[in-house]
Formats: sequence, C-alpha cells, structure tokens
Amino acid sequence: LFTDYNVVDLTVLIAENLPAHWGSNPPLQRWTNNWFVPLKNQYDNQATADEGPYYSQRYVIDEHTGTQVDFPAHFIPPPGSGLPFAGEAGTMTGDKYPVNRLMGPAAVVDVSEILDQAEPGKSPVITVAMVQAWEKQHGEIQAGTVVLFRSGYSDRYYKPFPEGRRLTFEPVVLKTKPGWPAPQPQVMDYLYTKGVWHLGTDGPSMGPSDGGQAVHVAGLKHG
Repeated sequence: LFTDYNVVDLTVLIAENLPAHWGSNPPLQRWTNNWFVPLKNQYDNQATADEGPYYSQRYVIDEHTGTQVDFPAHFIPPPGSGLPFAGEAGTMTGDKYPVNRLMGPAAVVDVSEILDQAEPGKSPVITVAMVQAWEKQHGEIQAGTVVLFRSGYSDRYYKPFPEGRRLTFEPVVLKTKPGWPAPQPQVMDYLYTKGVWHLGTDGPSMGPSDGGQAVHVAGLKHG
C-alpha cells in the first residue's frame, strides 16, 4: 500500500528516563507482570505471578505522555457545567471526532528562527505574518491541509534526564527557560478561514508555555 511513499514516523520515544510527561505530572511507570519462570525479589519472595512461560509488563501512564492529540473537550467544559467557555465543543471527545479531519497533505511551516527567542517561562510567538510569509513562498494553504509547525524544539530538548528537565519542567514549572514556539490565537482564526482543521507541532503543546485556558480555547472554538 505504501510502496510508492516515504513514511515518516514523527512520534517520540517514551521511557522512564525521558521527559515524555507534561511538566510535573506523574512520569511513565512500568514493571514486569509475568516472566517465563518465577522470579524472586531482594527479600527472597516471589515477586511476580508466574502464570505460564510468557513475558508481560504492566504500566501506569498519564494521558499527556509522549506524542498525542488534544480534542476540544480537553479545554472546553461541556454545556450546563456553568463554567467559563462552556459550549457544545466540550462534548467533542476523541471517540466522536471525525477521523478524516486528522488526515491530509502537510504544510510544514519552519519557525526555527524564533526558537528560544523569548523570556524565561514564555513561548516565542508564531504570528499570522509568519504563516503568510510561508504561503508567499510555497503557495496558499488549502482546505484540508494539515499545518505542521517545525521549530526544532523536541530535537534540541527531548533528552534523557537530567537534561530532559529543559523540555517542560524548566519553562512551565520553574519558569527559568523559554518555552517552545507556539501560534498566537489569531493564527488559529486565520487557518480556520482557510479550511484547516488539524495542526501539529514539535513542541510539547500547541499552546504557549505561559498560556491558560483562554489561549487554548481560542484555537478550539471552531471545532
């Protein structure tokens, strides 16, 4: 099926020693559930249930681990909740989202020139002018296009700990380093007028490191 195409896997590796989780959220945890033969721990007790000659693991994982997609219900409360920004989009979870909106030809917008160009705790801003400059060079973004912002952030900072603290913990929790490039809300409005439904980024979030719910809702209100 894919013999005439190059398939590029853009997902990041997840492991206990990598910053695959968000900020100070719980990291990935995994342990052996069963082994080919019974095992004993340091107290000389059987550590795992031996149910046959096979190897399996158990794991606990936060939903914001590794490469992921956010749906409107992540930031928009449901109708009737009485909360700010509540609306019908707050009922749109992953199981209800149209799969065809997650697919399409990619427009890779290079924003690497603004990488790290922000104050500690804040993200460099991707502007409408930057998107329009890309269009001037490559042609107008068409309806159904998947817009991908390439900054080089994950390539630079997705490293094993302790270096991995730079990915989200330092810019979001400690606020000692700049965050990843993130689009201003006006970019979302502009791309919506183009018929764009799906965007991607090589940063930890589509929203800025210093953004709150209002910033994220601006990008989801059309969904």
